Amino acid sequence: IFTADVLLTAMELDSKPVVQTVIRDITQSKAAESSLRASEEQFHQLADNIHEVFFVATPDPIRIAYLSPAYEEIWGRPRQEAYDRAAAWIESVHPDERESVDGFFARSIQGVQSEMAYRIIRPDGLIRWIEARSFPVRNAEGKLIRVVGIAEDTTVRRETHNQLTVALEELKEQSQETTGLAELVDILQSCKDAEEAFKITGSALASMWPSTVGALYIISPSRNV
Repeated sequence: IFTADVLLTAMELDSKPVVQTVIRDITQSKAAESSLRASEEQFHQLADNIHEVFFVATPDPIRIAYLSPAYEEIWGRPRQEAYDRAAAWIESVHPDERESVDGFFARSIQGVQSEMAYRIIRPDGLIRWIEARSFPVRNAEGKLIRVVGIAEDTTVRRETHNQLTVALEELKEQSQETTGLAELVDILQSCKDAEEAFKITGSALASMWPSTVGALYIISPSRNV
């Protein structure tokens, strides 16, 4: 049993009408088509449901062949814009990075594997950080046939990293202050009299908290201050 393509042709043979029948085994081609459809379905199931933007572009002519739904969520703009104009997505790029992103897109379309971080401004005014990577796809002869890539919204990750950096710096300062106070206590315990301890304390605390805002009062037994 096999899948066949049947071609019937009416004709005459020896002045008699006959039907010529050509039967072609297309089992392998049908299997290939079925496999291709399954692969395309799996691709769309994956690309349509990830939070990152997945894109496919062709170099000649330059156009966006596929853009995942996450684009509309992150960019806040319809995908059809990019389908109509391949560079439409660049219009959202922050002015300070527009030139660099133009270069990134040009390198990608030329078949150069590239990556870049940049900011976009959504129609609602929100600024998002994007990290994008592109990869060339070539045929058996080495000709560039498409460019695939992924763009990820890293805004939350960057904000969290910055918050952690600030928190670690504050913790480091607090740790240094605690260490300094412990060392000061050890020094004060070795002082001969209260007047010497007063002088050392004033100098040490002034170096630990050099801010000119506010005041620091130290009780001196000899000055009643």
